[in-house]
Amino acid sequence: MHNLLELQTAFAGAVLRAPEPALLRTIVDDGIAAEARLAIYRNHYRITLEEALAATFPVTRQLVGSAFFATAAERFVSVTPPTAPCLFEYGAGFAAFLASLPELASYRFVPGVARLEWGFNLAYHSADHRPLAAADFAALAADAYAGLRLRLAPSAILFASRHPALAIWQAHSEAADVGAMRMDGGPCRLLLLRQDEALGWRELDAAELAFLAALRRGRTLEQAHAAALRCEMPFDLTAAFGRLLAEGSLAGIDSPAETGGSQ
Repeated sequence: MHNLLELQTAFAGAVLRAPEPALLRTIVDDGIAAEARLAIYRNHYRITLEEALAATFPVTRQLVGSAFFATAAERFVSVTPPTAPCLFEYGAGFAAFLASLPELASYRFVPGVARLEWGFNLAYHSADHRPLAAADFAALAADAYAGLRLRLAPSAILFASRHPALAIWQAHSEAADVGAMRMDGGPCRLLLLRQDEALGWRELDAAELAFLAALRRGRTLEQAHAAALRCEMPFDLTAAFGRLLAEGSLAGIDSPAETGGSQ
């Protein structure tokens, strides 16, 4: 090892896989062998990330059982090192990883619940924002609205699943509202949102989901409205816009009227 960067790189690699002989020679043997010392860090790394996954996906863990979850988490950690410094940021690909496991081929609803829990995690830890209010639009001319690009709040997370993921999550959550549970199957479409420190959600139909997804992609209000109408079901643009303002789901206007219209 010739410099600190090489030493740090080698040490990081040793946490994920077998250490290089050159690294072992740099570790002082003071009653504990070099490999055993590295094993302490390796185990701490693995256990910490597995516990982070268990904290983020508690209902998923209940669905598959603690033993299977521990095995799946260990496998995920072994191939997916963190890319961000905070533990709550770890687990973005866990739902997709679960979907790839042959053991869950008959339980396709499990990855959907995991995606829902990750959505809750994203919403809860999202950046604060000042919600748009009706007054922010007061000075706009009526013909300017079509070209607006409305930015959704950082905590506004769109979720869709072919399975009743919310009902399943509610049935296994300590915070379940039993009276609101729906276990009759069918797709699940939601807008997840953090308001102050509380997490909430609103069920969407296919048209409103298409509308919000278009806004998320940076489409103009006119283009998002067209996306909703392509679902061939009733869609009230004025009512949808009012709901977004009332619940604080809008965070900004990326294309004010003076910068141009729809494209």
